[in-house]
Amino acid sequence: MPTMILAGDVGGTKTVLALFRSGAGKPVLVREYVFDSRQRSSLESMVRDFLAGGNEKIKVSVFGVAGPVAAGRSQMVNLNWTVDRNKLSKLPGVGRVEVVNDLEATARGVAMLPISKSRSLTPGIRRRQGPYALIAPGTGLGTAGMLPEAGGYRTFAGEGGHRDFAASDETGYRLHRFLVKKYGRHVSVERVCSGNGFQVLLEFVVSTGVAQVGPSLLGRLEQSSDRNAAIAAAGMKRTDPAARAALSLYLSCLGAVAGDLALTLGATGGIWLAGGIAHRILPALAEKRFLDAFRNKGRMKPYMEKIPVRVILDPNMALYGAAVVGAELGGKR
Repeated sequence: MPTMILAGDVGGTKTVLALFRSGAGKPVLVREYVFDSRQRSSLESMVRDFLAGGNEKIKVSVFGVAGPVAAGRSQMVNLNWTVDRNKLSKLPGVGRVEVVNDLEATARGVAMLPISKSRSLTPGIRRRQGPYALIAPGTGLGTAGMLPEAGGYRTFAGEGGHRDFAASDETGYRLHRFLVKKYGRHVSVERVCSGNGFQVLLEFVVSTGVAQVGPSLLGRLEQSSDRNAAIAAAGMKRTDPAARAALSLYLSCLGAVAGDLALTLGATGGIWLAGGIAHRILPALAEKRFLDAFRNKGRMKPYMEKIPVRVILDPNMALYGAAVVGAELGGKR
């Protein structure tokens, strides 16, 4: 008999809630709704509103959350509220509740990802057996790993987005000094490699005289509700020199951080880039700058040149991964 699953992808900018029906195959989407996380005070309020739109009998609810999870509880890194399994369990009609990190959920979803829903950045490199790493730039910067085991992979989440930003050239050293003045002594890679990094990098290239923002982009920034997206789009289209310089720096920083993660986890199987930003800047990721930074690891460059890199084209992997976790839990007594 099919199991009804409530799945959630809870992020700092938006939260997606969806119902899935799980049977013999993969979970099947029934309905979904997107909430603005910044306009809400809790996940519970979103769940109540979502469930009010139907009368489905839910057996399991699984929420992937953008933050570290301990004992079913997570303090959201980019929001001022918490996600608590015990509080969610008290809501009527949610069934059994589990809370997992959103990158762990994404990793669980990768196993069911058709190859057509990803794009290789290293088409000449064959996929090998071995650990995989995931990195997802979004409102924050998430990381996770996948270790091979009998019948599949063991997934785990990390908080690699909060590791120290490290410079590798003169521009990087200047950027680090700029970031320390802006944020204080500890500067994490998330400050640069998340969505907000585009505004930060634009400010850097302008303040250091690398390039100036043109009138066209200035107009768009004044009118746009998402300044980071406007900067990224201008950089992609090469319509503004400062935006292009910011995008180039973004690619170098993200490539270096992804390479560090691959080295740390020994990700010989490959590395996956997830999240909406990677999808939106895909043509730029396919350029030389990202892979050069990814592989520029000194004596380990030959090792890095053998690691395949793929971009996940489906922005809902964390949601689907949460549904996969729910389907497994739904089959347990």
